Amino acid sequence: FVRGVVDSPDLSLNISRELLQHDRQLKVIGQNLEKKVRADLEKFLKDDREGYEKFYENFGRQIGYGIVSDGGESRKWEPEHPWKLTDIKKIQTRWQTGLDGKAWNSLYWNNHDQPRVVSRFGCTKDEKSRVRSAKMLAVCLYLMQGTPYIYQGEELGMTNVAFPTIDDYRDIETLNMYRERTQAGYSEADILRSLHAKSRDNARTPMQWDNSANKGFSTAAADKLYLPVDDAADAPTVAAQQADPDSLWHTVQGVLNFRHSHRDLDSDAPFHVRFAPKAKGSYRPFAWERGKLICAVNPAREEAELPLKLEDGTRVLHVIGKAEVKGDELVLGAQSFAILG
Repeated sequence: FVRGVVDSPDLSLNISRELLQHDRQLKVIGQNLEKKVRADLEKFLKDDREGYEKFYENFGRQIGYGIVSDGGESRKWEPEHPWKLTDIKKIQTRWQTGLDGKAWNSLYWNNHDQPRVVSRFGCTKDEKSRVRSAKMLAVCLYLMQGTPYIYQGEELGMTNVAFPTIDDYRDIETLNMYRERTQAGYSEADILRSLHAKSRDNARTPMQWDNSANKGFSTAAADKLYLPVDDAADAPTVAAQQADPDSLWHTVQGVLNFRHSHRDLDSDAPFHVRFAPKAKGSYRPFAWERGKLICAVNPAREEAELPLKLEDGTRVLHVIGKAEVKGDELVLGAQSFAILG
């Protein structure tokens, strides 16, 4: 409802929704509406928590859809959404600081209605890039304030699938989109490119246990499965990652064990932004405080120096990649993450 009349998929408009979305004055109006709604919700929570919980139970999904959307219904099937890491950082910071001490965040990248996170926000051009970007996405979310959820296969870095024909898809939304776009004159190649990026079936393929038939998911014939398995040669499996100490699976285990052993990383422990530089480019380091701990990530392909003004005795407690404390600064390697304390 925050987007309201300017971007409602249920409202017939005599002018294009895209024109409204890109109008500067309407953007300002939308931003002011969002601020007002957030302020009213915070007051509601403070004054009547029981009433707020009932309200959120009935309208929470609409609130989330209105305040943080993935480009709107009109861009649902764009295969390449122009996300930047700075966009994601702003959204995460807004929710973390906005709910700090007031409510509880549910932290998740994936669910059965969304594409795979490493394909959506990471890099899958090769195995090394897939693993590195999946690790960065994992640690950034799992160490935020709130309760993290790990969707099946996320701990392996399972990716979107690229089924060759529409016959392999089952999702009703996907099938409807294919029919509508075929009738509208879209090419088969363009339709499949969109489905490979955004179809809900990307998150619904069978779990990849090992490299036996059907990736170990079932002994049934392949054509009897509810969806085909990802048969890519480099598709990650549980067996392979458990055998590799540097795998994403082991990284996730290590981060979660560290979280469970430090009260400063409890779901309700405080969150504060420590370092978020404003500079050109998308790949900027980001550091945040959880209690007495400092978490820092460098998603760039080059080393970064973070002027964190560290206290004497601060040391690296957990690291993915490379990290070193030098004086009162943290030197963080390319695509690296560290926890300091």
